Amino acid sequence: MTQTKNEPERLPLPSCTCRRCSRHLTNPTSVNHGFGPACYKKRMSGDPRQSKKLDPCTIVSKDLARKVFQAIYRIISRMDPDLTPRWKCNFCGTTIDKMPLESMDHDTGSILPGFGKPQWIILHDEHNDLAIWKIGITDDAILSEMEAHGDIPEGWTRQRVT
Repeated sequence: MTQTKNEPERLPLPSCTCRRCSRHLTNPTSVNHGFGPACYKKRMSGDPRQSKKLDPCTIVSKDLARKVFQAIYRIISRMDPDLTPRWKCNFCGTTIDKMPLESMDHDTGSILPGFGKPQWIILHDEHNDLAIWKIGITDDAILSEMEAHGDIPEGWTRQRVT
């Protein structure tokens, strides 16, 4: 669409959620351009691999981290089939049950077994990132699912990890 001489420049609407990682934004500058400071720096680097690349996650037990992801997939498999089509990629049609899970360290993320730091967990395909909290999967639901399958190690407590 071309811009006429009298028409104001069209800018993206302010967003309270980062368009790269879906974290909540509070800083007015971040809200205006739609990215948190770290994501904005990566986005503006000019490297297309950095614009969507997730930060690393700290795994202390691969087996437990895998069990966390398995618990999330079990929760997804029990979701109402009438609602789950709503959560799919608009470009390729991939549904949430087929999207791979990814996680990254995040100070306000989920405290889960197998990880050394709180995690931000998303469903991801080449076009879309969807934070699991957006589809109603809570930390308590994940831990309850793991507990039901005997996947939480004895003595594990949900403490803030550093």
